[in-house]
Amino acid sequence: MKNDQIKSYNDATFRLSNFHNAPYSEIRDVARSISKKAFDNIDEFPYLYFTAGITESLNFLIPQQSITILDGEYRYVKLFPTVTEKETNYRFLSYPFSGNGKFISIPEDKPTILDCSYIFASDMSNQKTIPANVNKILFGLSKSHNLSDHRIGWILSKEKISNYHILQYEFDYSVNVNIFNILKHVELHIPNFLYIKYKDELSKLFSKNNVIENNTNLFGIKDGVRIPWYKLL
Repeated sequence: MKNDQIKSYNDATFRLSNFHNAPYSEIRDVARSISKKAFDNIDEFPYLYFTAGITESLNFLIPQQSITILDGEYRYVKLFPTVTEKETNYRFLSYPFSGNGKFISIPEDKPTILDCSYIFASDMSNQKTIPANVNKILFGLSKSHNLSDHRIGWILSKEKISNYHILQYEFDYSVNVNIFNILKHVELHIPNFLYIKYKDELSKLFSKNNVIENNTNLFGIKDGVRIPWYKLL
């Protein structure tokens, strides 16, 4: 006997939003289109899974194996007991790098998760071809598009992630009722729209305070310490 998915009642009493998502395949296509504005070889990653921001991706992926990070990586990632600065068989790298805001060279020595939280909040002078050892890329719109309250993120993966695959490819589970409309609106703009919009203003602010600005203008570096733009206002 087929084990069918259990669905809710066909009743709108508690549905306060009038938004209706497109088919999940269409929503994935829009996210993939946005991803292609960052890298040329996105098609090498056949699976796309939506997450509640990049944080959900980290919570799911990082505990699965021991993983190597560089000094200066995200403070949150360092909370996981599987994370170390010692050499392991797997690597995690934020890109631009969380420690200094630069597009550092992507190591090609081991399987890698590439976290692109800041890529659309940068000058996008990044390496356009993702090295073959990178098997997962994480995207999110919280920082770059001021959408943290909508929690829109996605994983691009070379391998099927069974947990997410069942929910999103087989059951068509949605993450956010507004996701299709938001992604379509994002797609209409250059990918680093807000970075460009505030570039001159923030560059002057960093310079005035002797803070070094690198590839992202979300923060600069002074005496080895990250200085967020808003701290200078």
